[in-house]
Amino acid sequence: MGDFTQDRYAKFYLSDGTYVSVATSKSSEGGKHLNASVVIDVNGEKKPNLFGHDVFLFMYVYVFNYKDVGGKLLPYCIYDEKASCTTEDAFSYCKKDSSNASCSYLIMKNGWKIPSKEEYVNMGGQADLYPW
Repeated sequence: MGDFTQDRYAKFYLSDGTYVSVATSKSSEGGKHLNASVVIDVNGEKKPNLFGHDVFLFMYVYVFNYKDVGGKLLPYCIYDEKASCTTEDAFSYCKKDSSNASCSYLIMKNGWKIPSKEEYVNMGGQADLYPW
């Protein structure tokens, strides 16, 4: 399917102060396949401005690993060739002293709530790596 190049970048605030940024990329083969990273900061410029706390990373994926997956908005995670992720995969970037980029996946799996330490462990995480 060719390489992907940076296409456009947009940022905006919602009426409640939520900050959203979207960076798109398109394939070099005519731009018919579009992917985008979406960053949402639920409290705008207020601190802590940390992934997994008030900032969450999502991906809009149309082509993944050069395979057409038909367009999905996904919480950031390590995805396999079918653009699917497991909870275990998400723990690789949602843990203490990590970027916490994939915490949005674990929060989604927990009913869109930041998991308590007990919930984090019950999901498969290690208590000493609890990121919150």
